[in-house]
Amino acid sequence: MDKTSAVQFFITFDKCDWLDKKNTIFGKVVGDTIYNLARLNELETDPETDRPVEPPFIKSTEVLWNPFEDI
Repeated sequence: MDKTSAVQFFITFDKCDWLDKKNTIFGKVVGDTIYNLARLNELETDPETDRPVEPPFIKSTEVLWNPFEDI
């Protein structure tokens, strides 16, 4: 993918009030994949930008029917 067409999104463990009304919730991590999410927290980040030095890529996803049943 061309870096100029890249997108940014946030994956969080908890609510992030500073993102409210600026972004849209479009997914939820479920099941054992939560451990993969925890590994993202271990990535080395640039101290000035707080962005990953080597950003990860999502290779696959699974879309669930109504993933927000608890909301």
